[in-house]
Amino acid sequence: MVQLSERKIQIMVTLLNSKSPLTTGSLAEKYGVSVRTIKYDLHDLRIWLKQWHQNLQSQANAGVWFEGNTAVREQIKLKLLGRQNFEYYPDSRQRAIRIAFLLLLASNPIKIQKFESVLSVSKTTIVNSFERIKRSLQPFNVQLTHHGFYGNELSGRELDIRSYFESLLQQQIGNFGLDTLVNLLQGEKSRKGYMLTFLLNKELAIIFQRVLVNAVQIATKSAVRFNDNDLLTIIIRLTISVARLNSNRMLNSYQEIKQQLGGDKDIVLQIFEKIFRDYDYPLYEDEYTYVANGGQSQTTETNFIGLTEAIINHVSSRTGFPFNQDDQLRVNLLTHLTSKLSGRYRFTNEYSPFTDDIKKKHPELFAALTEACREKISVNPSLVNDSFVSYLALHFLVSWGNQHRLTKKVRLVYVCSTGLGVTNLIQQRIKESITNIEIAGFTSVINFQRDVKKFAPDLVISIFPLKDSPVPVIQVNPLPSAEDIEKIKNAVNQLLGTTRYKPFPEQVQGERDSLSLKNYVRDSFVQAFLIYQDLKKVLSEQLPEYYRDAFLLHVMMLIYRIHFHEQYEDIQVDSKVPSKKEEQIKAVFNKYDLAINPSEINAILVYTTFGSREMRAD
Repeated sequence: MVQLSERKIQIMVTLLNSKSPLTTGSLAEKYGVSVRTIKYDLHDLRIWLKQWHQNLQSQANAGVWFEGNTAVREQIKLKLLGRQNFEYYPDSRQRAIRIAFLLLLASNPIKIQKFESVLSVSKTTIVNSFERIKRSLQPFNVQLTHHGFYGNELSGRELDIRSYFESLLQQQIGNFGLDTLVNLLQGEKSRKGYMLTFLLNKELAIIFQRVLVNAVQIATKSAVRFNDNDLLTIIIRLTISVARLNSNRMLNSYQEIKQQLGGDKDIVLQIFEKIFRDYDYPLYEDEYTYVANGGQSQTTETNFIGLTEAIINHVSSRTGFPFNQDDQLRVNLLTHLTSKLSGRYRFTNEYSPFTDDIKKKHPELFAALTEACREKISVNPSLVNDSFVSYLALHFLVSWGNQHRLTKKVRLVYVCSTGLGVTNLIQQRIKESITNIEIAGFTSVINFQRDVKKFAPDLVISIFPLKDSPVPVIQVNPLPSAEDIEKIKNAVNQLLGTTRYKPFPEQVQGERDSLSLKNYVRDSFVQAFLIYQDLKKVLSEQLPEYYRDAFLLHVMMLIYRIHFHEQYEDIQVDSKVPSKKEEQIKAVFNKYDLAINPSEINAILVYTTFGSREMRAD
């Protein structure tokens, strides 16, 4: 039987959810492993898929995708969720979550020997998992406390501990969704003793399954339509409430809620009452408040207009971008916040497929939004979580795109001997530093007077001195220096005004997709030459003159391998701790938004070390 790790399961789910091909490079980046490891994982997944006569499709320069219809995709999701038809081996992260669930369900401290017995691992492995758990607890203000002979337990406010519990359950359920869970239970309900094994704990799985079945039945019969994400959040919180009460860990007081009479009870109250009656618990008011809205007071009135304004101003200040000048953003964000935070049930979680992408491409925006939401809405990281922030970020990114398109840009004309060639170097150099420009055209010294009228630029960049120019001219070196770039930036700022905001970085991949093949090849050559120039400075002592032409070819081929996800993977790396040279080489490639792996860095060092030995031998 095929063995699947947690990473392989998540890769398969990602492919099932994707509507377009995914490259092995993007998957490697997403899961923090090498392209070669992803290829091995895909090989195992192809073997596993054969039992359903399915396969993963792939095409060079396009990526990997699953071609099955919706019904087939859903069926495979169910098998993955139920950990069926394969041997499952939890990774270190899953093992830590399993230990955390044991702690969260315990009435008393647990001795380390019990963890060793339940998980069948060594004491050292348990201690390492403890360190991982401690790091995950920090944002929730919860501690893993050791009581000597008596064992270990989680300590902190009960609501904070439940928030941590909720975040773990949300991670485990991930992007499977409520429909998949319901279909799994309906398809397997005749199977005696069936367990939702992805929850990693039998007791927790029994409670969750019972709550889910009853909640879906009540919601289905109700005339009021209930959002699936809201319902799933209610199910998770009700599971936590029952599990913690089973361990004698209750919230605050013993006061019971005032019953609604007649048949007009809301859905959450009906589900809450049904489950608590089944478990023979009183209907505690604090427990109901927690289930309905994460423990936040239901009576608190929120000034949504003021909240919207405060968040926008905070993000504008932190990013330096004038979001506060966009009235449409105010309307969109106000509508979103009102729908998520008003009404009886608040802070319900919703899985966002955009989270990782936004965090990676717009870290400054994401950090500013998270900070604003934690300060203005709630410090609880299970309520204001990454998914919550990522949906807000989408509104800000739309605003940025609209304002960026409407922003005035400085039109540039480049002048060199032929109107071609080295001007591309200038363009590549300033591209990453100055985004408030557009290239009006290229021209030569001979045709300058004619073309300057044709292009009507705001600024001229030239490698030759020009006379009688009707617009400002910045003269630069054939290979633009840092001083040249600074001169251009200052001239652009003067033309735009000195109080211009700094825009977010343009997305490299998006730019590349929009280029023609001709431009892409041209820019790759230019990029390789610029990287070669920077590497020569880093490796000047190791790179003899007669090796430099060959080294340029090596760099060009390396750029090709990076772009097409074919970097070296099997070159021995001598040390796990990067040297100063390795860090400098990596910084050069980071400057041009290229991710170079350790094997390629080592190849460069080996290459240049060999060259320096040859030089010393001579």
